Amino acid sequence: MAININVNGESINYPQTGDTNWSDEATDFAVQTASAFGKIGLSSGTTVDIPGTLDVTGNTTLDANLSVTGNATITGNLTANGNTNLGNASGDTIAVTGILNVYSGVLYVDPTNDRVGINDTTPSQALDVTGNVAITGDETVGGTLGVTGDVAVNTNKFNITATSGNTAIAGTLGVTGDVAINTNKFNVTASSGNTTIAGTLGVTGNTTVDGVIYADDNTTANTPVISFTGDTNTGIGRSAADTLDFITNGNSRFRIEPTGQIKAVYESTNGTDYNTILHNGYLCRAWVNFDGTGTVSVRASGNVTSIADNGTGDYTVNFTTAMPDVNYNFVFGGRANSVDGNEISISCNRDVAPLSDKIQLICRDLASNQRDPIAVCVGIFR
Repeated sequence: MAININVNGESINYPQTGDTNWSDEATDFAVQTASAFGKIGLSSGTTVDIPGTLDVTGNTTLDANLSVTGNATITGNLTANGNTNLGNASGDTIAVTGILNVYSGVLYVDPTNDRVGINDTTPSQALDVTGNVAITGDETVGGTLGVTGDVAVNTNKFNITATSGNTAIAGTLGVTGDVAINTNKFNVTASSGNTTIAGTLGVTGNTTVDGVIYADDNTTANTPVISFTGDTNTGIGRSAADTLDFITNGNSRFRIEPTGQIKAVYESTNGTDYNTILHNGYLCRAWVNFDGTGTVSVRASGNVTSIADNGTGDYTVNFTTAMPDVNYNFVFGGRANSVDGNEISISCNRDVAPLSDKIQLICRDLASNQRDPIAVCVGIFR
């Protein structure tokens, strides 16, 4: 006996096994059910268990929880208005084969080009971020870090601690805060342009420079461009082109002119400026003070290798670095022992002309006898 069922306002006869014409009634039931089930409305708390495959060709709106234990294939749009949980175990895999667009491009996955964009729906790199990035942990960059905009370091938390390899800056590095460099792996290798430090560069260890250091092009005679932190008005400056000034207490005391001549000091005690007087920079090229008695003994010397004892009162002074020629000036002085009356004369050996690498001298007492002085002093100027 068929049972009458009301579905969405339609009356459907549900056949029972054993009814007359049961198969025909079952076919009619299926046709009527397909027509009536244009929309299935379930009240809150109602559960529908579909053990097979649910195939929906139109839009599906879920206002409550949906539990699917099998496969669900949706060819149209799926709108979930409540919370959506995907996966219930750590081993579950959630695969998205198309474009993933979260919250209108806040997170965008481009599967065609294998790129991810944050606030960018057209990412040009593997990861393209539009906006600020805040990172509280450590970051490791295995390749090249390219920055097309500015990098602002506002605190002293930028550290370069590499124990191997190089950190190269090819362009301009502008730092408004502190930069801490804990190893020797900070290299500026720009082939053009400048690396500018707007503040003070403090170095606590040794500094080795393989190239040229250029100081400020200061043309004030009494302002040193190379000075000391505790004495800034003392140091080295440049008062004009090709001119070097040595400055103390804010005054140029010693100046080397482009010609190589030397200007004397400025004496502030009497107000006299001696810098208008030029002095040629001819300096002592070699000197020695030695004892000529017994075995020759050198007390002190400069640019003198040895003293050869050629006999009584006869000595040869050998220069470590030879003079440029033999046209140098020599100055002799000495002191004899008490036996010789403490008076001695020293002159060049008239039979041996001075050479660029040595000079021979003769020591005599007042009676012109050759003597070995206890002190012989020689100065060579060129």
